[in-house]
Amino acid sequence: MIRFSIENISLGGFFNMMTLIKQLEKEKEEIKKYLHLGNVKFDKLISELDKYISNNFSMNNEQLWTFLLASGHAIAGSEGIEKMTELLTGKKLVPKSKKIWFEVLPLPPRAEEGNTNLDLAIGQISQRKSYKSGIKLSEHENKWVCFCEMKWNSDISTSVAHDCPLQKVYLTTE
Repeated sequence: MIRFSIENISLGGFFNMMTLIKQLEKEKEEIKKYLHLGNVKFDKLISELDKYISNNFSMNNEQLWTFLLASGHAIAGSEGIEKMTELLTGKKLVPKSKKIWFEVLPLPPRAEEGNTNLDLAIGQISQRKSYKSGIKLSEHENKWVCFCEMKWNSDISTSVAHDCPLQKVYLTTE
């Protein structure tokens, strides 16, 4: 069985996108064991990916790039999730849930806020009952989460309606 990995998806590597789509479709059930899809459907993402490729569009869809990144790690199972965790956090943390959470809604930390739609999350996370997209912090002694907002040729907003200066987090990318 041929599997794809994140190395095949790297911008510097050569890969055939149509082959990638076929591989994603073939590995769908295995990917979904480790990749929780919140507000999106697997087949719709594949259809969008196919649309870009069939029409020779430059793929500037950050959701699709995030899906490819997450799928590349999910197909490698627990090992892939641990690798993604180390890449995103810089630490060898082991997520209890063994899932990558894609397009999900965490509970807001303050009463005035609504749900934010997260592009990607890993960590001590579990699904909120009766909410396919809802996530919450798991009951675990070593609680940690990593929330990611992915951007493709756009900026992260510098203002948040209910933020305070001490709670701002600045990320730098290399």
